[in-house]
Amino acid sequence: QLNWSLHKTPIQVAVSEGLVDKIYQRQTSKEEQEASWALIGYMLSHGEEYLKEVNIIQPTNALLNSDTYKSLPYSKVFADDMKRGHIVYYGSNSSAIQSALGTAVQAVMLQKVSPEDAYKQLKKTVQELIEE
Repeated sequence: QLNWSLHKTPIQVAVSEGLVDKIYQRQTSKEEQEASWALIGYMLSHGEEYLKEVNIIQPTNALLNSDTYKSLPYSKVFADDMKRGHIVYYGSNSSAIQSALGTAVQAVMLQKVSPEDAYKQLKKTVQELIEE
């Protein structure tokens, strides 16, 4: 059984109250994590069906490049809005990879680590995360 819910919270409130870690880093069993990612994978593999049946646009390259999406009268408006948006990475290790990227940037900017060395460490860390 998968229990989930959505809570709309202004980001500044979530950050100021320390909710971001609680929202995105909930600890669950390995089985629950795998079931969650399987559900997300299933949902993302049916982008055109969601668009046709319930008018939900999944902002994936596969859908945005499809003839189904391009044939809609509002597709250009949505695509133009997407250009102003922020990328949201998703995957079982997304937050850890994003954290490793931040660590690499901070190492260069604040600790005088060379960009080459920071990149080598980042590459090693991300590869380890991918192989988990």
